[in-house]
Amino acid sequence: MFAIVLVSSISAYVQFFVLASDIVLTDAVNITKENSKDVKEIFAKILAMINITVVGFTISRLIPIVLNKRKRSELERED
Repeated sequence: MFAIVLVSSISAYVQFFVLASDIVLTDAVNITKENSKDVKEIFAKILAMINITVVGFTISRLIPIVLNKRKRSELERED
């Protein structure tokens, strides 16, 4: 659960504050605003993919735990 909260909050922060800003950082290579926008869109897609992956992984870990707990509680009721 901690991983979901961490990745989701970082992703939300980056998308709201970093990607939404019009500040263009330039290095040795001149980056136009159009190229910067393309880079920001790609970065946003990568963040969304990481977020979905973490959520999926966490859910896949929680499902067996829930199923085992349900099975144990059914066995305890039978006894």
